[in-house]
Amino acid sequence: MCQDSVRPLNFETLLTDPLIRMVMDADGVTPEALVAPLQAARNAIVARERLAFSAVLATPSATNAPA
Repeated sequence: MCQDSVRPLNFETLLTDPLIRMVMDADGVTPEALVAPLQAARNAIVARERLAFSAVLATPSATNAPA
């Protein structure tokens, strides 16, 4: 599936893509079975980004260090 300016890149558009659905049907994968690991992956990425952002905030910058 290619992202374009007409369709947003999200789970709903992924699951309505004809090629994706054809492969899912051939493999016997239900939408629920595909969405569950995708949501887990999304949650892991969000958690990792939050952790990285909080680490950046916790690191003192060179301009704020005492002389």
